[in-house]
Amino acid sequence: MKQFILLFSFFVLMGTQGKAENFNITISGFSYSPATLTVNVGDVVNIEASGFHSLVQISQASYDANDNTLLSGGFSSTSNFNLTITAAMAGTSIYYACSNHGTGGMKGRINVNVVANITENRAREFNFTAYPNP
Repeated sequence: MKQFILLFSFFVLMGTQGKAENFNITISGFSYSPATLTVNVGDVVNIEASGFHSLVQISQASYDANDNTLLSGGFSSTSNFNLTITAAMAGTSIYYACSNHGTGGMKGRINVNVVANITENRAREFNFTAYPNP
């Protein structure tokens, strides 16, 4: 029974590590707040958008040049946009701008943290003893 309680506690503790978070990026005048955000894989980012402040994903070159050219295959929206951060996005930056005001500097960036390889974590041995052994 003690082993069961110990294992159950271990898995509950492990389950609370790395919970996904929700982040909101809002429009404040002619800028995004926050303009730069750092997230982890599994997180969800909600970006405010409207017809007046339409949202487009842009390249880093467009971001650097205050350009609002839609990235080929990128997202665009005229209403609030939910972006779920996937493992394929790890270690990258996602750039976006207002399609109407990006040339005026209404832009933002989402930096995605690098994740450790899951197989590395599985390679660790968990060696513990429940004492006294029933």
